Amino acid sequence: NYEISLTELRGLTTERIRPVSQEKDIRITGDVKINASLEIRHANIIMLILDNLLRNAVQACPPQSEIDLSITSGDDAIDFTVADQGPGLPEHVIEHLFLPCKSTKPGAGGIGLAISKQLSAHLDANLEFTGNIPTGCRFVLSVPKNLFKDYNS
Repeated sequence: NYEISLTELRGLTTERIRPVSQEKDIRITGDVKINASLEIRHANIIMLILDNLLRNAVQACPPQSEIDLSITSGDDAIDFTVADQGPGLPEHVIEHLFLPCKSTKPGAGGIGLAISKQLSAHLDANLEFTGNIPTGCRFVLSVPKNLFKDYNS
């Protein structure tokens, strides 16, 4: 089975989003705090989820801002955190965040987060909105450590 390191996964994910982020002069910051790898089929699912989160963040952020994509070790999981500098989410949107709905964004379908939530369940992972932060909002994808190889905290 082909494996990919978390550093490679982060790099591929940020490269995929680069054309969209460059249009608004948005920098993707953050880093990988652990050394581990995982099978490419699991990595592809994680990249789909991160791609959706990052695209949403780019749409929410004002030009010349930053989005943090960090990969850290939690208690029983490896956490992929996306934090943006957008306006945050209103309470009425948060209530139904992971359900398919009509999007408020032009040209969007309103199913990206619902699909991402289902993809995370396929990995026995947890995708959650951890709240509006002073500079935007934050999502965390927590993936069980048993999916990773060569794990080294």
